[in-house]
Amino acid sequence: MTERSATFKRLAMVTNLQAGSSCVLAAFLSSFLIWGRISLVSVVGFVGFVVLYGTLFYLGVRAIVRAKEHEPATIRAREHWARVEALSSEDARKQALKILLDPARFRTTRSTSAVGNDVPSGEMIRDFFSRFDLAQAIRGETIIARDRIAPSALKPGSTRIGSDMEFTEIVVHDGEDRVFDVDGSEAYDPGPAEGYRTIYHYILVFYDGDLTQGVQTTSG
Repeated sequence: MTERSATFKRLAMVTNLQAGSSCVLAAFLSSFLIWGRISLVSVVGFVGFVVLYGTLFYLGVRAIVRAKEHEPATIRAREHWARVEALSSEDARKQALKILLDPARFRTTRSTSAVGNDVPSGEMIRDFFSRFDLAQAIRGETIIARDRIAPSALKPGSTRIGSDMEFTEIVVHDGEDRVFDVDGSEAYDPGPAEGYRTIYHYILVFYDGDLTQGVQTTSG
């Protein structure tokens, strides 16, 4: 074989290799583009499914909440909350103390020390803890206690003064008397946004049978 023939043969081999490599590269790119399109369609479809599911879930929850708001029990609860909320602070305290001092309704421990800086500065909160170190419902899960006063884990900026059912915290803002119950969810309660005018109003909302009926209200 002449040198020229050997050279042509090597050139032919190189050309064939280059052509083969180009074919492999073209096939790889084609597959990549096809699977890329399939993946993109899959991602778009998944995102669409999540958005649709979330929308339907949200609408379903709203429908349930609205239905509950029109249930007779819910309406009565709101009416009761409104009646109690209309009581002056003094009237609410008088009525609530009757409940708190009834051993069939509450187990209480009378205050054994002066109210200090550990107690939030709301007037009625300090009044409550000047009377009680502990108030625990007999038929319920409400516990209001001086040794439970601490920063709220569920409502930043608030102070926990007790707890209630299902991990609910009873909280206040320093310098204010209004009481809130928070559980870290959107669960419905009779006065979810408004809270309760004082700690004594809170007691009346949940543990008053008929004491608030016919009570003359005054501003307070």
